[in-house]
Formats: sequence, structure tokens, C-alpha cells
Amino acid sequence: MDEIATKCAGLRLTEKEESEVGLIPPVTETERVLVGKFCTKRRVSLESVARVLKSVWRTEKNFEVCDMGENKVLFQFEDEKNLDRVLYSAPGCSTSIC
Repeated sequence: MDEIATKCAGLRLTEKEESEVGLIPPVTETERVLVGKFCTKRRVSLESVARVLKSVWRTEKNFEVCDMGENKVLFQFEDEKNLDRVLYSAPGCSTSIC
């Protein structure tokens, strides 16, 4: 047990690991959100997902990407028009209702 404690004594958090993460409140029915699931066994990098989707979706206002665990992601949009545009331009959507 002392050996483990000695090894752990030298561990330090990186600057990124030390940063605080704000928790989002529970989602209400009136919020502008999408939930996505990545069907892979590998862990998905949310930073990469956010960067790629911001360039693909080209939203006028920002959106947040929140990790829900198990490769599930919550996208919170600031603007309802941006959310609608993302939904209606999704693959398989040929009409305004998907």
C-alpha cells in the first residue's frame, strides 16, 4: 500500500485537467437541444467533434457540446433558427419534417 501511495505522490494534473467545468442544469422542453450518439467502441474526442461540426453546420450563433457519457453528446443551441437549419439539412431529410 505504501508503494502505491509513493507512486501517486508524484502525480500532477495538467493545466487542462485543473480547469473547472461548469455543470449544465437539467434540460427543459423549451430548450434548443439535439442529442447525438456515436456508434463506436472508441472514445470520441468532443473537442474534435465540436470543431468539425462548427465548420460543417456554420451556425450564426454558438452552440455548446456537452458530454453525456457513453459516447452520447448534448448539443445546446443559442438560436432556434440554427437548430432548425441543422435538423432540416440532415441526411435523409427531404422535407421540412424529418
